[in-house]
Amino acid sequence: MNWMAKNIGLGCSYSLCVFTCLLSFSWLTLSAAERETYPLDSEIHCFKCPVGAKVATDCTENFTDPTCVPCGDHQYSDKENGNKHCSTCKPGCPKNGVETQACTDAMNRMCICEPGFHRYPIDPIDPHFECKPHSKCSEGEGVVYNGNFTHDTACEKCKAGSEYVDKSDPDTPVCRACFHCPSGTTLVEFCSLTSNTQCSVGNYTFDANVTTPATGDEQSRPLPGVVIFIIVYLVLVVLGALAAVALYIYMKRKRCGMHSKQKMALVLAIVLGLGLLFAGIFCVITCSDESERQPSGPGIPLMNGAAAPADGWSKEFIMGPGFNFLSNRLGLEWETFIHALPGWTSASTVIVHKKMENPHSVPNQIRACLQEWANEAPGMVTESVIRRELREVEQQELIDGLEEKYAEHKEQA
Repeated sequence: MNWMAKNIGLGCSYSLCVFTCLLSFSWLTLSAAERETYPLDSEIHCFKCPVGAKVATDCTENFTDPTCVPCGDHQYSDKENGNKHCSTCKPGCPKNGVETQACTDAMNRMCICEPGFHRYPIDPIDPHFECKPHSKCSEGEGVVYNGNFTHDTACEKCKAGSEYVDKSDPDTPVCRACFHCPSGTTLVEFCSLTSNTQCSVGNYTFDANVTTPATGDEQSRPLPGVVIFIIVYLVLVVLGALAAVALYIYMKRKRCGMHSKQKMALVLAIVLGLGLLFAGIFCVITCSDESERQPSGPGIPLMNGAAAPADGWSKEFIMGPGFNFLSNRLGLEWETFIHALPGWTSASTVIVHKKMENPHSVPNQIRACLQEWANEAPGMVTESVIRRELREVEQQELIDGLEEKYAEHKEQA
């Protein structure tokens, strides 16, 4: 019995030893598979040093650790490595640059350009760059998208005859489509590169701002009442003069005396008087109609200085309550939506930077990206664009929500 128990004990001990060896071997194999190595020669591979360190002494056996030491001052290694030297941190930010990440043993110094400047060269991977001021659009050009810290402002030439430069924001001139004068108003000046179509109601002049684009050859200049009055008056005078001449010739042939000539003068005076009376009445009616006529189309200024509300979401609403609503309601598809917005030059770069600036708040990341898009492509910040891109990511409920928000916004305004 003792012999049997002893053999059983030895068997258990042997099994436990084998199990332990197999477990140790499996752990070593797993660790080796998970960790990266660098070759010392054809037979020996050393494990790499961790981030923030460098190799001081290579390993002497296969799949073992070398001697690693931390990087020195102003040096870094941002990944596991088998190098004997760490990389040197960028000495400082360029002129008009701002530090966003200090130099550490695991990360190089990072900089971006101040507002109003962009990096050059544009390559976001190149750590060596300078900050150049944004370009200004030339006369007759509008901004396609505003510059930011990654790229310069882009401009385009407005189309003469169908577009004008809107300088309501002096720092961001934009090409806008020229518009017709609405019904019931008078064309004062055709659209040019420097101004929109000028219309008037009575003595009040304003920019056309309706939704039907126009070109110069499509517009017509209605005749004001005073011109109509002059034309009617001249026509009547000519008719009266012709009637008087005809009457004079008739009386001369009949050999009429002075009495007949007096009659002719009386007839002429009556004709001219009736003409003036008719023209005066017509002018009063016409001028009265013009002074009382009030444009009621969307966006047309009212006579009391107010403005008729334009249909659709205003830019103020979109960039305020609209962006706030989207920032809090967009879900996992928010990056797809941001990428789809037109006018970007590098949406991916902006998203990465905004995530770094707001690492703990997704709504803040979305809000910052939307604001950056509005700065880059101000002409694209419209209701139709927002609706279209939300439909692309199947977010009809957000469109409905924005409509409710806009209704509330209008009531508060």
